Amino acid sequence: MADTIDTIEILHSYIDGNRPPTPGVEGNPYVNFAENQYGVIDNVGNHDLLAVRIFSILSSYQVGNMVTYNGQQYRAIVAIQPGAFDPGEWDQIPTFSQLPGTNFSPTLSYLAGAIVSYNGQLYQALANVPAGTFNPAQWNQYITTSDITNPPAGSPITNVLASYNKSRNRLTNGSFIIDNINWGIPQNWGANDNRYLCDRWQAWVSNGGQFKSCASVIPGTVTNFSAGLLIPPYEGISTCLIIQSTASYSIPLSNYQSGFGVTVAYWNILDFVWGTSQAQPITLSFMAYASIAGTYSGSVGDYSGERVYIFSYTLQANTWTKIVITIPGDTNSYWLGTSNNSAISIFIYFDLASSNDFRGTPNSGWISNNGFNAAATGSVNLLATNNAIFALTNVQLEEGSIATPFEYKLNEDVLSECYQYYQTNYPVGVFPGTNMEPYMENAVQYGGNGANPTLWWGWFPWTLPFILTPTVSIWSSDGVAGATSSDIGDQALSIAPTFQCMQYSPTQSCGWGAFYYVALAEVAN
Repeated sequence: MADTIDTIEILHSYIDGNRPPTPGVEGNPYVNFAENQYGVIDNVGNHDLLAVRIFSILSSYQVGNMVTYNGQQYRAIVAIQPGAFDPGEWDQIPTFSQLPGTNFSPTLSYLAGAIVSYNGQLYQALANVPAGTFNPAQWNQYITTSDITNPPAGSPITNVLASYNKSRNRLTNGSFIIDNINWGIPQNWGANDNRYLCDRWQAWVSNGGQFKSCASVIPGTVTNFSAGLLIPPYEGISTCLIIQSTASYSIPLSNYQSGFGVTVAYWNILDFVWGTSQAQPITLSFMAYASIAGTYSGSVGDYSGERVYIFSYTLQANTWTKIVITIPGDTNSYWLGTSNNSAISIFIYFDLASSNDFRGTPNSGWISNNGFNAAATGSVNLLATNNAIFALTNVQLEEGSIATPFEYKLNEDVLSECYQYYQTNYPVGVFPGTNMEPYMENAVQYGGNGANPTLWWGWFPWTLPFILTPTVSIWSSDGVAGATSSDIGDQALSIAPTFQCMQYSPTQSCGWGAFYYVALAEVAN
């Protein structure tokens, strides 16, 4: 069980009374009255206790302290002084350890997401539940408590055990830690710009406005992004994306939209069963920071913008804030495309500035959009203020109505995921089109074809197989743009080969040469 909830701090203590008696039953609640501790038994081998205290208005709490409140477990994200419970000071932690713990009581009220047991069944509150008789319409039924450690086939996908036993976050590079495209070097953006901020994250500027961007930034460090700019560190944040407006732009009244986002491939969301009556809800969570206080917005929808859910959220100035947005599953049949239909991939969009014709009412359900509304009416236009800052990290999209802690992955694992979409043989920090002579580090060498001396061949290995057939662009070693994917030779590009053969048409008819490439496989473009 400890492996399934390794995001929770385990209290390793040999103080008499801290450990449950032997034998203990894994997952059972245990109260240590002598030291005012409440928790659940973590492991029958070492009998550690997951330390949880019942929230008290008389107590102060440090970052990381865990409490129970109205049947739900929380973890402090700031230092908390005595006083009433403030949800903004806590992270809700729906863990496996809670499931057996709290029996429904008609004398208690429950917050949305609280998990209780009632008549031998587990239920999760769909919204805030007032005190009173148990009403099944207010709760989502889970598996029985006897099935927790060995869930039967066909258990709901949203049960907490399943969510911890698989990759919860459906998107790639949510902490912006990998940037093989811009190498963490600040980028300037202007009118009609459309390219990648970093691996998997695309941005575009409409017909005006400008900003700088930099990915893989470590908060708390001064970068060359902007003189003196320092985004403060925050617990649980390793790297982030920073965007800074570099001009005051008057947003047009119509036909304007600038922002950025990430695509979640359709094969990663098929179990959402959208387009059916069983459509599952999803939860988007992230950490955001802005220099301007106010309401910000974005949207979740299909890549072509036919179906869209607009969301909004509020940020204080110069303060990291955790945002959690639960979105109902879309039952519209549009999502019932074929399994290879990239149009039904999800695109998560964050708005930087937009005109009124690209805005709509937030948090009010799915709409048929025809590619327009993607931001909330009245939300902040960041690009309208010079030097305005927006930072984002720990972006997570998961199935269900609960935001679990951000799923940290090893750097090499995130890198491997990114390699399935983007690869290049340019050295670190070198951009396509750079003159690499005379050293030609990492270059692919090629030689002439005796039968046809104007067709030369070069072999080069992919770092990892691509998820889709990539588009390949080539530059000669002196930085001149050359062939494209239409010049692929004997062996077609695909996800299967471990090496490729590229047909290249140089201006000379003999000798040898070298080239550099960029290979991009985007789900939808």
